[in-house]
Amino acid sequence: MRKSSERLTDAELIRRFQQTGDEHLIAALMERYAAQIAGLSFRYCSTAEDREDFTTELFLKLREKLPALVLDDREDFGSWMTVLVKHSLLDQLRKKQNYDKHKSAYGLEAALFPQAQAEEASPEEAVLMAALAQLPENERLCVEAIYLKEESYQQLMKRHGFSFNQVRGFRDRGIRRLRELLPANRKGLMDATE
Repeated sequence: MRKSSERLTDAELIRRFQQTGDEHLIAALMERYAAQIAGLSFRYCSTAEDREDFTTELFLKLREKLPALVLDDREDFGSWMTVLVKHSLLDQLRKKQNYDKHKSAYGLEAALFPQAQAEEASPEEAVLMAALAQLPENERLCVEAIYLKEESYQQLMKRHGFSFNQVRGFRDRGIRRLRELLPANRKGLMDATE
């Protein structure tokens, strides 16, 4: 299969994949663009693990999108692939930033996973938890659910019967009150919510 796939154009490989579903053909396409994929992934992914995750995610996206892709021989698969790679990398970067923002920017891992942390909370965590306890119940509930438990608005709406605007309002007011409650030198903890 390898020798025959080397002689095929990108469009022919895609058509053959669409007919057979042979995932080796996706691998052949990725191999053709390996230098381009690697160059972009090194630019956006800081660790080898992130690059490996990205490559796996890219393979899965190709497997999902190629069956419906229509390219004639004049169109350039390389351009399409470049756009897909860039968008996939940006998606991965956004996911990682959101995860980091909601977890470590607050120092809230200890609040969610106390068994994984040291016995004592850091001073920042203690101050934040004390400030959270002072919020009105609905505001505290929304802030904790969105930022600590990474729940979606839809999950909150369904579980508590809130409307979208209520969830957003409780969250916004909760963040505003936390900023007022936190000491001036601790306000940096809340900057990640913007």
